[in-house]
Amino acid sequence: MQGWSKEKLARESAQYVSVDDASYDITVQYEDIPRDLRMAIEADLTKPGKPKPTRKQIEDEYELFIFNR
Repeated sequence: MQGWSKEKLARESAQYVSVDDASYDITVQYEDIPRDLRMAIEADLTKPGKPKPTRKQIEDEYELFIFNR
């Protein structure tokens, strides 16, 4: 998927700090994430021999993606 690169994103927490030192709390519901993005995020998070990523993990990755756009 174009535009989604897990390598470009660094996971800290659900709260993010911008370059202007303001903090933002981004909350996204799983159902609000476009289906194609959910599938791409799930594929990026899927590791061989590991359990499928949870909805919460997918939400967290999408929140980070949105914050870094």
